[in-house]
Amino acid sequence: SGLAHAGILRAARFIVTSVRGALVEALAREPTYNVFVTGHSLGGGTAALVSMFLKHDPLLAAPVRQRLRAVCLAPAATVSAALGRAVQDFVVSLVYGCDLVPRIDIGSTAKFVHEVAKASPLKQAILS
Repeated sequence: SGLAHAGILRAARFIVTSVRGALVEALAREPTYNVFVTGHSLGGGTAALVSMFLKHDPLLAAPVRQRLRAVCLAPAATVSAALGRAVQDFVVSLVYGCDLVPRIDIGSTAKFVHEVAKASPLKQAILS
């Protein structure tokens, strides 16, 4: 259990709902196929959540769910640390250098705004 970004969660649910039938049908014809989910930036965050949904989807055969993997390229911060740890066996995130997008979350953004506001002559207006 954990928390996820509400908008990216909605997108992931939409994708899973949209492709589930075709995916189940394809895997019924080719049960040895692997499911590999990937995406970049916002799509990377979405791919992580899609893979979480599919990993626990009872319509997919257990062997397919066991082989399911996701590779997320510079994903947007999408899930809580606890949820991230829970999926580390099948979701891999790749971040190049000091890419900012994967490191921005509500906590770091709030801290940034607060620090800028403290240094600003307009701090009362921003913090009020």
